[in-house]
Amino acid sequence: MSKIAVVSLLLLSACVTTDRDGKPIAEETDQPDTPSRLERAHAQVNARIDKMKYQHGKTLLQTMQELIGLKELAFEPIADALPTADPRTRANLVYLLGFMGGNDAHQIIVNHLKDESEVVRYEAAAALMTLGDLSAVPVLITFMDSGDRRLRFKAHEVLSSTTRQDFGYDFNSVDEGRYQAVGRWRAWWKSRRGEIIYGKQ
Repeated sequence: MSKIAVVSLLLLSACVTTDRDGKPIAEETDQPDTPSRLERAHAQVNARIDKMKYQHGKTLLQTMQELIGLKELAFEPIADALPTADPRTRANLVYLLGFMGGNDAHQIIVNHLKDESEVVRYEAAAALMTLGDLSAVPVLITFMDSGDRRLRFKAHEVLSSTTRQDFGYDFNSVDEGRYQAVGRWRAWWKSRRGEIIYGKQ
């Protein structure tokens, strides 16, 4: 190898740049005893996640938009935070995973269909619908008969906008009226689930 080539390799391995006057400046590198750039980024994501439990309205929406914007960078901290997060934060994190997408996010969302919190289960089902996984339809149908008026409304909104069906459901109607409409939804799903999920005619 020529002397010029050896010198070039040594310069590259030293990771040195120069300032405007041509004087050498060592590039920023991660030191063994300091956090890496990825660790610092994850720490910032974790800080946002920790604040979510205390946030509401526009402040919470802004934090969630920031996390969605970070995409893959936010995935690992979200996955790590979910098992110990409070139910409200879990619901919001599952909602975020629906926007991030990907196989790993999908599996985490599926796992939360069995969450102890009704709100988390709803967000998991709605997130799957966002990802195009209509296997969550029966879970949302169940929520249309929930004692929680807000969840009844939200479940029907997701179902009707995704499937273009309605079946005369009124989330505000008395129990008997809801029961009959939910029965029509269940009958429809039973007759169409193979076609919808597996593409079978």
